[in-house]
Amino acid sequence: MARKKLKWKFPFLLYLLLLSVFVKSLPVNRKVQEIPVVTTTDSFIHENPHYPKVGDLTNDNISVEKETGQVIEAEIKNSEVVSNKNVTENIQRNTTKAVSSLQRINLRPGLTVKSYDILLTINGDSFDGLALIQVDVLDGTRDIPIIFHVEDLTVSQVEYGAFNPTGVGFFVDDGKLEIITDANRASYTFRITYSGKLQENGFGLYRGRYNGDVYYAMNLHPSNARRVFPCIDEPDVEVPTIQFTIDNLPTTNVKGSSQVEIVDRKATFSTVLGAHHRLGMVAHNFQNVNNPIPNNILQLYSRVTGQDAEASQILSFVFPQMEEWTGKPFASIQDGQNEAAAVIAMPDVVNTWHVLSTICIWEPYIMMPLRHGVTQRSKALIEISKGVANQWFGYVIYPNNWQFAWVNIGLSTRTAYEMARLFQGEPAPDTDTSNIDVNTLFVTEIIQEGLYRDAYTSALPLEKGENIFDEADIRDAVYGIAQYKAPAILHMLSNAMGNPREEGVSSYIQAASRILLNQRSLQSYTSSNLYDALSEVPGDNVLVNDVGDFLEPWTRSAHYPVISVTMWSSSVSLNQETFGFGSVPTMTYPIPISYTTSITPNFNNIQPQFDIENTRTISVTLDEDDWIILNIQGQGYYRVNYNNDLMDRILEALQDPERREVIHPLNRATLVDDTLNLARSGRVVYDTALQLVLSMEHETSYAPWRAYVRNMKFLWWRLEAHVMFDDDRPDDIYQRMLRRTLVAFEREIGFSPEPLIIEDAMTSMTRGLVMDHACKAGYQPCIAAAVDWFYDPSAPEPEVNPNIPFDIRPAVYCTMMREGDDQARNTLTRALLAENIHYERLVIIKSLACTRDEGFLLNVLRSNIIDGYELGVEERVEFFKAVIESSIMNAELALRFIRDNTILIRNTYGGTVKLMEIIYHLAEHAFDEGFTDNLRNWINDRNVDLGEVEGFAARALKLAEDNTAWANANLDIVYEWIDENDAHTIVVSATLLIVSFIVTIFNY
Repeated sequence: MARKKLKWKFPFLLYLLLLSVFVKSLPVNRKVQEIPVVTTTDSFIHENPHYPKVGDLTNDNISVEKETGQVIEAEIKNSEVVSNKNVTENIQRNTTKAVSSLQRINLRPGLTVKSYDILLTINGDSFDGLALIQVDVLDGTRDIPIIFHVEDLTVSQVEYGAFNPTGVGFFVDDGKLEIITDANRASYTFRITYSGKLQENGFGLYRGRYNGDVYYAMNLHPSNARRVFPCIDEPDVEVPTIQFTIDNLPTTNVKGSSQVEIVDRKATFSTVLGAHHRLGMVAHNFQNVNNPIPNNILQLYSRVTGQDAEASQILSFVFPQMEEWTGKPFASIQDGQNEAAAVIAMPDVVNTWHVLSTICIWEPYIMMPLRHGVTQRSKALIEISKGVANQWFGYVIYPNNWQFAWVNIGLSTRTAYEMARLFQGEPAPDTDTSNIDVNTLFVTEIIQEGLYRDAYTSALPLEKGENIFDEADIRDAVYGIAQYKAPAILHMLSNAMGNPREEGVSSYIQAASRILLNQRSLQSYTSSNLYDALSEVPGDNVLVNDVGDFLEPWTRSAHYPVISVTMWSSSVSLNQETFGFGSVPTMTYPIPISYTTSITPNFNNIQPQFDIENTRTISVTLDEDDWIILNIQGQGYYRVNYNNDLMDRILEALQDPERREVIHPLNRATLVDDTLNLARSGRVVYDTALQLVLSMEHETSYAPWRAYVRNMKFLWWRLEAHVMFDDDRPDDIYQRMLRRTLVAFEREIGFSPEPLIIEDAMTSMTRGLVMDHACKAGYQPCIAAAVDWFYDPSAPEPEVNPNIPFDIRPAVYCTMMREGDDQARNTLTRALLAENIHYERLVIIKSLACTRDEGFLLNVLRSNIIDGYELGVEERVEFFKAVIESSIMNAELALRFIRDNTILIRNTYGGTVKLMEIIYHLAEHAFDEGFTDNLRNWINDRNVDLGEVEGFAARALKLAEDNTAWANANLDIVYEWIDENDAHTIVVSATLLIVSFIVTIFNY
């Protein structure tokens, strides 16, 4: 049988090894859409649109200045965009915005939008729109065209007048509708007829698909209102009156932020006061599978049943806990809101929602059966908490301009991890082995991931220091480094400020959040509002004298500091410089420092003892074997570089199993993370970094292994290419490194957990993490175990083993797709068709991308852009990224495919944001000059329309070029070091291989 043949193949491979000893819709047509002027009783002359010169405006409520010959408008707003309410206060508060308002080309001074009344009619793959918009125009500005955003909309007619409407002249250029106005008219009621295409990417008004059925939703975050109706689409725009009517819906079950009136298949709802991006709705046929909070206060909807127990338990805790934590009950957020909050498991897309009473989370991140893996539970715990937190940080308060989006992102993400920690009780990992160590997740998933991404020379600052209105800039601000850096620096700041003197408040961040949610409720904020709120909190803050002075270097510049630590006879000196993988601008940061020594080690006190801005000396005498370690538990957003003497002492401690345990696992992880990145930047020699890596032979904790996998994957990927194209180099170089480092892991954890033993959660996550990396890297004991797990030994015909532990399934499935034959792939494909658990389905989809069969991969990739319905939108993206990272040859295939199908991929994979995600993945996996050249040729090809992704793609290319330059300078050094330091564990490794060989034989 083919199965027997395949299984006997691996013992033979092991024997050979013993002998050898070891990845916007169609591009917007930029051509001006010109509509002939309709003959009317009023006479309009089509002139080039212009803004008034200085002195043209007569209304005292409008302020204009002249700078470099151009006109600047002040940011003036009331309940809508531009009006005369509170002008003086607004101008004083937003002087920076006024200076930068030249960028705000979509607005014009003196315009007040009083109301929107929108009728949308679903019509197959598109929708027809009719917008009634009431506007007032102030004196002195009436000859300026009125401008609305209409991205991806086709405008067919513009009229004005409540009765007997009159047509007017207009044109559409670069996503903006400009309407020619009457210099004698102060008020208009525009009637705009238009149409748009229904997207399937989760943005704007879109149609989702599941089980052959459809649902309709409207998500306008962050700047997608312009894709649904003509509007002034900015985050500080408050909508005084806006009414939506959506006709021809497939269902009468409609969820949104306010009560919905439904007649037949037509839903009408008046939105509550708020900015455009906070409006939304979901019209669906999902089932109400649970009500986690009694009296229908919180309702859970999904297309599947029987997978809601864990999510309901999390929701029943987190939702009321957020009310208590913020001091703002959900029901009191806004008059007229939908009192029942709906949590909806979205079957096909994952996006951020800021819609009151509507919490949408991708199905794999919320629905799970009673039996599930720890990795899925940890993801669900964080994503559910983050979705709930967005009801407060995203709806109750929202940015005045998108440059301040990092505040909401930072507050909601850090709060989500806090909710996850509270959900598990105090202290989480010590009292219940089934609990997840949330502190470890925050350090490894947020802080260390942020440090990694923020080190690239192409990294951008959190806050530009000037208002942004371009969609490319908005995407950078909302979807970029802010996801990691914003919560990381707020966390560091909170630790530095200490404990507030307020009953029931655990941190300065919580106290400041309460102040913001109270003072700025249903209003926009700037970063200064956050700084002021933090400064108002009473407490024993001794390290941060001025919050703005502390945070601005971290938010206004890219990158972060590294502390150099030098040991003297009776002191240790600290000195900072700016860290990056290449040449980066110098910046001085206020850095909160925590430390401990081997004399009286204390890794539990994470509160910093002092801060430095340049240099600092610590008076401490260290004996011959003593060490000092900074950044306790890796809570600070900086790296530490120890001089040679100190690093030698730390290495000696790490290489001793007993002394190693004195150092906290998070600090062992930070040492690995810092040292490998310091070596990558040229600040530490690879001899030191790899010696530190070898001490992992004593490691079994999750955090150090997470740091190891993140950074050693970078080396493995490029070493793989290094040996693949050179016949003179043995191709097992990285596997030999794995043998040296996996000793304790294989001895105490292993690749094959006992099926009847319940192990602690973090051990299960560690096994899944390490096994996935080791098997992909070709480590034979891992491969042998994965192959042995795959098939069901009790099934008469080939079937996937249902007893594979959940957390190692990604490794097992991927390995079989790499190492197996057509039978293995057909078996896993059948399992995919029968799978009704979306998370498990996603695991299979990503694993199928590991195959070496180029024809199979191309068939799947083509079906995704032609049919588009076999996989959901997010599944397509995950499959494509999995193809990129599964092997070097597959990465090249992915690059060729996207080069030839860029527009189709952008259309069917979720638009611009997802295209950015894929481009970053390609750049991160650039392994040599040839791949980087091909990436460069694609990005720079004038026949490839990357549209608004061009700037991002250029930065991603710089990332790939930096990685290629590193490889050219360092790969030979790394290769030779591993080759020359591979002796003393040969006996141990050989023994492990023999054991794996024997286990494999006796399992048949």
